[in-house]
Amino acid sequence: MQEFDLIRNKRRYIMFDKNTINSVLKIQDFFQRYKLVYDESLRKEFVYYDTDTKDLYKSNVALYKSFIQGTCRLSMVKERSLNKDKKPIQTIVLVSKKNCQITIDPADKVLDHTEFLRNSFKDMFLTGLMFDPDYLMRRIQPEYVIITNSKEYKALSGSGLKATYAFDNDSYLNLNNNRKVEANILTIYQHSNKETDEEFEDMCSKLERYCKELQPTFESRIQIARRLTKDIDYEKIKELKAKQLQTEEEQNEEELS
Repeated sequence: MQEFDLIRNKRRYIMFDKNTINSVLKIQDFFQRYKLVYDESLRKEFVYYDTDTKDLYKSNVALYKSFIQGTCRLSMVKERSLNKDKKPIQTIVLVSKKNCQITIDPADKVLDHTEFLRNSFKDMFLTGLMFDPDYLMRRIQPEYVIITNSKEYKALSGSGLKATYAFDNDSYLNLNNNRKVEANILTIYQHSNKETDEEFEDMCSKLERYCKELQPTFESRIQIARRLTKDIDYEKIKELKAKQLQTEEEQNEEELS
């Protein structure tokens, strides 16, 4: 295994815009504790699947195909549950495996790998499945397409910390409503061992303190896509505008009386 293949920890941030990368690089250069070296630029594509009744979403499971540097993989991942403030919450579902993955041919369909799907569902839940996997597999369809253009830097320190800064420009397409939204994301991956955990935390905390153009988030990429591309509730917007107008009118009447 290469020294940068293992991912021990990660932190994700929503960037103000694509120019935030310059602010991050300047801050790291100012502290001079970590050396950031440009590594490579990548194009990544992810296709996420679910049923029309969102069975995987309700079970906190993400199923997707990824296309990265000529390699296509089919993955199933157990997502973290988040509260209304987008922070992780504890769940009572016991998980045997948090992710399962196989390499496939780019032309393969998801249902070409029913054995992988069935085994992955079973491996992820020690207390029993929340759905019938065979019934679910007959209804799986593509839901989201995420295209990521990533610029990656390697972070090194004299104390042994190894990390990757992935500056991503993401394009999210919701195939149900055809809404397309872009976002700029920074993900920092720690590759070195637990002896560098404290240094990794220190690096991230300094970045959060001095770079106000970064908004920390616990959301996964697909969770961000769901939030940004969800259907617009125009009736609710009209209702809020009407309430706002009514409040302004009442305030004007009070000032005149």
